[in-house]
Amino acid sequence: MIPTKRLISILWTLALCTLALAPAATLTYAAQMDHALSAKSNSGNAPEMVGVILQTIGPPSASHAAVVRAFGGNPGSPFSTVSGFPAQVPSPALKGLANNPHFALVSADAEMQAFWDMNAAGSIAGATAARSAYAVNGKGIGVAVLDSGVISNHADMKNGASLYDAVATFTDFVDPLNKAKVDPYGHGSHVAGLIAGNGYLVGSFTGASPSAFLHVLRVLDGTGRGTVSRVLYGLDWVRRNASTYNIRVVNLSLGHPVYESYSTDPLCRAVADLVNRGIVVVTAAGNYGRMQDGTTIYGGILSPANSPYALTVGAMNPAGTLSRGDDVIAGFSSRGPTYLDNEVKPDLVAPGAFVVSLFAPGSYFATTYSDLKIESTLFGQGTGADDYFTLSGTSMAAPVVSGIVALMLQKNPSLTPNLVKGILQYTAEDRGYDIMTQGAGYVNAVGALEAASKITSSPGSYGDFEYWLSAPLSGQSMINGESVLWLGSIFTSQSIIWSGFNTPALALNITDLWSLGVIWNVMALMNDSQFESSGLDATAVTWNFNGSLSSSSVLWWNLTGNLGLSAEDVVYGEGYTWTGPKK
Repeated sequence: MIPTKRLISILWTLALCTLALAPAATLTYAAQMDHALSAKSNSGNAPEMVGVILQTIGPPSASHAAVVRAFGGNPGSPFSTVSGFPAQVPSPALKGLANNPHFALVSADAEMQAFWDMNAAGSIAGATAARSAYAVNGKGIGVAVLDSGVISNHADMKNGASLYDAVATFTDFVDPLNKAKVDPYGHGSHVAGLIAGNGYLVGSFTGASPSAFLHVLRVLDGTGRGTVSRVLYGLDWVRRNASTYNIRVVNLSLGHPVYESYSTDPLCRAVADLVNRGIVVVTAAGNYGRMQDGTTIYGGILSPANSPYALTVGAMNPAGTLSRGDDVIAGFSSRGPTYLDNEVKPDLVAPGAFVVSLFAPGSYFATTYSDLKIESTLFGQGTGADDYFTLSGTSMAAPVVSGIVALMLQKNPSLTPNLVKGILQYTAEDRGYDIMTQGAGYVNAVGALEAASKITSSPGSYGDFEYWLSAPLSGQSMINGESVLWLGSIFTSQSIIWSGFNTPALALNITDLWSLGVIWNVMALMNDSQFESSGLDATAVTWNFNGSLSSSSVLWWNLTGNLGLSAEDVVYGEGYTWTGPKK
């Protein structure tokens, strides 16, 4: 239920003893506001109540709450994945809170949105072949899905009976009084089916990991919207319950524009906290890869996909066939680099256009986009009802990868999040796009399972915590009768270390154990020739370290109208609303 004042007080007391700062960054400087709040504090408009995330100096305490109340605000209960809490505060108080010694950072409690736009994604990604070749199905692996909820009475969630329910737990952060498994938006059910749908009605629409257990956390409402604080409470739930339910994967097919560095963004810091606890966090890159006229743009990665700790997934368009040969990058898929940090994203791409998964009757999608419904009887099976739905977006690509990760972890439970990411990148297929578009390449589940099955963490000559291979890797896989060559590269950054080692040890691991081709610290690309040598068109992306805009093709939050662009042309930005198609 909704926390009472007494419960909030108890939580504050417990926080004094139990809350630890997320290890994403050490903050030693005075508080500052993100860009969204800075603009609001200087707008000159009439005072209003503003939702914020306050990151505290030290664990949240009653004194922090008292400061917020002194400014006329209302504090919420503390988080556990980040050292802080949400609050509603008057806009004139923003500057005072940002300069108060009790607080390290003041961030917007930004609005979260789901990303979306007939393909059997799991089969195209190789998950079907991988399950058969390596005798895996995700059994025993918990996957947390933070989304709009789930409809659990679909036959593909229950094996056609009540003997097995893929949805192991359901927690509603939108309506805490609700205990029923619901999805009034329809997005969450589609995502859930791509991870763990068992294909009972139509086998070709089986999820990537059909025996994984889903832990559904409803954080988006019936219009597909939510807040950062709601998502943070969901991630707190994952942290508390991960060991109980063996939750090894989190799927986040949602996000918001980047307002600050990933090192201070509360959502990104929560992601880092879970990753450092051994949980793989898979995020959708975003659907901001083009302007309304179809022009390809770079720089549209959203938060928390901008975090180097996250496994960020862009989208491919399978063109309606099981063949990978005709697949192309989905035009809507967000490209890197990330705003402010200039990190290379996405990490890889997966099927995400016109993807078929579960239909939620009565949901927003069901009533608004009825033309996207699919009857299972069209495939000679099913109930005669509209059992499936086709959607497009990086929201669909991310759960395909989440399901593949569950298969990898079932095969080799010792894999760390960084090693999972490295394997997926190393075994990905190069489709000829630049690294800011495809990352390391097109996901290859068969190759990922091969590498996962051959990597061992047993002590050896390289040290107790380093990984090496128990058998040679083939370097190619077969998916739907096609040979898929591995790219054999890993894209990483100065912010993430390989298997817990620093840069020299990373080089040792890769050179001596993997012989990988690695592009290290790609964020340092600074001039046209370096862009072009990396496969990027220098005229499409140009930026510098202070974040100022020097090309009309990279649309940062501080874009002004002096480049001949109207608000309708802006992919996202402070003060602008995206008015493009439903992608």
